[in-house]
Amino acid sequence: QEYEKKLNNNFNFKLNIKKNNKSNQEEDKTEIKSLEYILKNHINWLNPGCSNFGAWGSRTAQGELYTGRNLDWTTDTGLNNQKLITIYHPSNGYSHATIGFAGLVGAITGISQQGLTVHEANLESNLDTFYGFPWTLRLRFMMEHANNLEEASTLWLPETSNNTCGFNHAIGSSSERSGDPMFMVLETDAGHTATFYDMDDRELNADNGNPRPDALYRTNHGYDPQTIAHYMWNNTGADTDSNERYALFPPIFDSFELGTYDISSAVYTASVLGPKGDDYYKCGGIGTYSDANNVISSAFAPQVNAGILYAAWENGSGDNWIPASCTTYVKVDLSEWW
Repeated sequence: QEYEKKLNNNFNFKLNIKKNNKSNQEEDKTEIKSLEYILKNHINWLNPGCSNFGAWGSRTAQGELYTGRNLDWTTDTGLNNQKLITIYHPSNGYSHATIGFAGLVGAITGISQQGLTVHEANLESNLDTFYGFPWTLRLRFMMEHANNLEEASTLWLPETSNNTCGFNHAIGSSSERSGDPMFMVLETDAGHTATFYDMDDRELNADNGNPRPDALYRTNHGYDPQTIAHYMWNNTGADTDSNERYALFPPIFDSFELGTYDISSAVYTASVLGPKGDDYYKCGGIGTYSDANNVISSAFAPQVNAGILYAAWENGSGDNWIPASCTTYVKVDLSEWW
């Protein structure tokens, strides 16, 4: 409420659609109809999804961390022609890499020289504001300045910067002490952050929660009471879809014997969670992806001054469009880039 009050007192973001004469009004109506036609007929609108996850400790050979992230969004926009892995070398921070597109200076996912990975998944909330730190820049800020989860948590405090809208953000760190969690989820909306580690009671005791030790995962719903209270997808098809994708995680992690989960396992996990049609475990081939919306799929093996990332993007267009999770994952050894 305090942030909203400041926003309302200092900014006026009302859209003025009044015109001085009839000709201007008619011209505006024509433009609006044209825009509506484009939006309805030339863009494949599916529910924005996304997912992220981390696995560490008893699940991996040496207790190391592996993480992953899917961007499930509007498909076939032409952005796949502008795909980029960008390496940043800030003068006052740590080097880091982002997976995205040309023109995107923030991070939708990435990995840092200090072994930090950042992730997000949409969490539709009715609490939002312009009075805060834009989240794509904020994720880069985490990679630039944090060495571990404790430092990332401190940098995320409301006293430092406010959330602007609802997201299931996640941060992984390869620099944690043995036995400590290496991945945390931040359920956020304006003025509120709920931090989760593995086996949190809020998730464990929820009817739709199914956590695992030394693993943590999110799709597009939350488990903190305030998150749930302000969640705009309660009792909707989008919420059902989110819960169905969340339910894919536990059997995937259960299928790997303890101590065997590795980077190839993380790529597998990311590829399964990337929507590709009715069967998450099968790529049906060109012409079968009308219900798919996986734009980027990625996995990380973070390590200080080293690390590996795998990235895949959507490919093709029209009837030849293929979701990222059914294309080739590009491997990048980051030890030579920091």
